[in-house]
Amino acid sequence: MAALLAASLGFVAGMLPGIFKKFFPDETDEETVAIRENLPGNNCGGCGYAGCDAFAAAVAAGVVTADRCSGGISSLQLDNISKITGKDIKARKKSVYTVLCKSSCAASARLRYNYTGVRDCVLAAETIPEGPGACIHGCMGYASCVRVCKHDAIHITNNTAVIDKDKCTGCASCAHICPRGLIVCVPYDSDIPRCKALALKGDNKFIRE
Repeated sequence: MAALLAASLGFVAGMLPGIFKKFFPDETDEETVAIRENLPGNNCGGCGYAGCDAFAAAVAAGVVTADRCSGGISSLQLDNISKITGKDIKARKKSVYTVLCKSSCAASARLRYNYTGVRDCVLAAETIPEGPGACIHGCMGYASCVRVCKHDAIHITNNTAVIDKDKCTGCASCAHICPRGLIVCVPYDSDIPRCKALALKGDNKFIRE
């Protein structure tokens, strides 16, 4: 009985690694590691995954292609990943986020009254929906988007959030936090002036979402 029990335990112990690997795939295999080494490493989440490690594993598994990376991946990095995976990957045109409010606009900088509450757009929008600014559709300027940006791509100028498109990775954190929906994704090389207030009046050349 003792010999039989020992043999049974040995058989189960030998099977466990295979069963574990089947249900919990190894995300640190050589291909995943090689792909990870060719990602920007921003861990911005713009690809829809928790970070570059998870994204690399998904690329290695064939779930997604590397061109989905919006964190500043280069053509050389994409070429390297193409060779690693054996799949032809073309670089996509870069997209960035922009604020539908201009810091150079007099209305966006002018205040109707002084707000002394919490300096947070989300909380302020719940308290004073129209905001203290002369333009009730413009940026509130309380920097909620600045605080969630991990790449120092957003700064407040004249009470208005301004995004540096060269630093923007397209992670969309700022767009998700803005209570007025003023932050949208646009092509990197687009230079169309944007203003939500004018768009609401029917002048659509000032906005393109």
